[in-house]
Amino acid sequence: MKSILHARNALNFKNVQKLVRCGALRRLNQQTNLIPQISMSAVCFSAMQTVAIASEPSIAQSHSTFLATVLVGVSGFALYIGQQYFKQKQSLLEERSSTTLNNQIMSSRLNRVERALAQSNNIFIVWTGRSTVAEIIGNVHIISELPKDILQIPKWKWLNETSQNQLNVHLGQLRAIGQEFSITAHTLKDETIIITGTAQGSDIILTLQPSALKVNGELITRTLTAPISTPTDSITLDRHIKPTQMLDLLDISIYPSWIRDETGALLWVNFAYVEAVESSSAERVIAEQIELLDDAARKLIRHDVTKKGQFRGRLTGVVGASRANFEVFEAKIDGNSKGLAINISAYLVGKQDLERQLNAHKNTLEHIPIAVAMFNSAKELVFNNLAFEKLWEIDADFIAENPSESRILDYLREKNLLPEQADFKKWKIQHLEIYRSNQMKEEWWYSPKGKTIHVIANPNPAGGVIYFYEDVSQQISIETQYNSLMQLQHETLEALTEGVAVFGSNGRLRLVNPAFLQQWHLNANAIIPDMRVEEIFKLCAPQLHDKTIWSMLKGHITTINQQRYTVQGQMECKNGSILDWSTLPLPDGGTLLKFSDTTATTQMRRSLAERNEALEAAHKLKNDFIQHISYQLRSPLTNVIGFTELMQSDNSGKLTKKQGEYLSYIMSSSSSLLNIINDILKFFNIFNK
Repeated sequence: MKSILHARNALNFKNVQKLVRCGALRRLNQQTNLIPQISMSAVCFSAMQTVAIASEPSIAQSHSTFLATVLVGVSGFALYIGQQYFKQKQSLLEERSSTTLNNQIMSSRLNRVERALAQSNNIFIVWTGRSTVAEIIGNVHIISELPKDILQIPKWKWLNETSQNQLNVHLGQLRAIGQEFSITAHTLKDETIIITGTAQGSDIILTLQPSALKVNGELITRTLTAPISTPTDSITLDRHIKPTQMLDLLDISIYPSWIRDETGALLWVNFAYVEAVESSSAERVIAEQIELLDDAARKLIRHDVTKKGQFRGRLTGVVGASRANFEVFEAKIDGNSKGLAINISAYLVGKQDLERQLNAHKNTLEHIPIAVAMFNSAKELVFNNLAFEKLWEIDADFIAENPSESRILDYLREKNLLPEQADFKKWKIQHLEIYRSNQMKEEWWYSPKGKTIHVIANPNPAGGVIYFYEDVSQQISIETQYNSLMQLQHETLEALTEGVAVFGSNGRLRLVNPAFLQQWHLNANAIIPDMRVEEIFKLCAPQLHDKTIWSMLKGHITTINQQRYTVQGQMECKNGSILDWSTLPLPDGGTLLKFSDTTATTQMRRSLAERNEALEAAHKLKNDFIQHISYQLRSPLTNVIGFTELMQSDNSGKLTKKQGEYLSYIMSSSSSLLNIINDILKFFNIFNK
């Protein structure tokens, strides 16, 4: 029934295509009729230009080139239009011929299908699309006293009331939501009718199938083993199928079929055979004996049919312009040979592609570090990679036996590689339940040897299970060490007296310690994760005298310069505290900002600086005093002593007694004073050392 609907739709589409092609051809003819008019217009235009040039001799020479160009262009355009017209016309004629041939083939095929349906023992009532007018197809005489108003289904009078109501309900659901049905109805004469409703696209098909048929004048009853709507439904009919009906069935088959006589000549072929050999009709194929298979293939078939009565094998043939692979069946029945060919080229190509993909996947799995094992539906090992053998320390000889998963689990238990279980037998049974499930399973195995195995079991839709075993012992160890280190760092930062704030590469706060909050007099609730650096600075700005320092710090934190470096500085808060700050670039693009409270140290440094300045001033005063004593006192005193000694000598003349006494007094006093000055200088020299 679906085949006839497809055939009719295809035939209607071909007719529409034909009308469109014919309309296009008529429009092309109309356009081509313009070619003489275009040429005539060009001639008239040339004549007018000639008259104009003759009346104006002064411009004749300038217009001659233009006129020649126009004539050549118009002539070339006319020739181009004519050439395109003939090409398009030839193409449309060929397409119309092909459309006509296909229309004839589709009509022939539609007629054969309708004849097959008319000879069947079913009645089909078809509503096409949204049409309210139905069409009856089939043998209407198989049901006794079929009413004349059969198309008025809600008004049927030949079914009992229960069957009529049941049919109306199911038919309404079929029209509304496309819900198909199959019911057993009873007529007023207590006859049983099987009514089936199906939807094919927008078409609705109602099939009437009597439970009793007349075949060759004999009443044959259909036996219902179960209601048709259940999966166990079946209808058995003990009757013979007419040969013509079988040929009609083969004629609409998609597989090329044929019948040969005893000499091997073709007697009949179906439509699929005609399409495969690219012929126009079955009559032409038989008349010209067009073969689908080559001579060598036919000889092989004939040999097996003659010797064994049948042939079944894989052969090659030519379909179109390419060679195809066929699964060929031919048997000798009633003196003739009946054959069927199934094109398996796509199947073979798909099989080869699948094998290549499987090999590629296996090659990939061989080189991954994760252990992989594949088990079939019989729980036998069919594939494993080298990582599997290395992880579980399995011998190659044991793997070569394709052991079952149960044996492998026992083997691993003996080597103490499986987790300890209180009841290993029960655990193994539960583990093997994955073969009955369609959900992926994930487990963690902790072996006594200290290994941690991450196990993923993925059931295969085709049967069996694929296991992935990943040894995460080292990863867990590294994660544990990392977590311990992070905890240690966190506790260290919490215990630091320096204020620390860590900003990410996006300029948002990632970490802050209590010392930072204490230094800036901030409430812990005011600091939230991922705060922007501007928001942090707004909270800290009221404590500063010079707020331009924050702008500089923001620039160092949010800079995108690849050459990042450490910057240091000092700031003074309004409360008198002094903070030393520094920025440290982190490897992940973040920045660590550190504040150290150096108030006491800075004040001590300043006090020491002041004392140092006082000492330096005293030292200078001492040096000046020594200089004065050395040069301002000692030098004149030395002169006095020298002149006194000179006057006491005989060279200066004879002195009186009184003068001698005075000079002695001067000499003794000067010497005492000189000794005092020398003692002072010696003391300062000792002090300096």
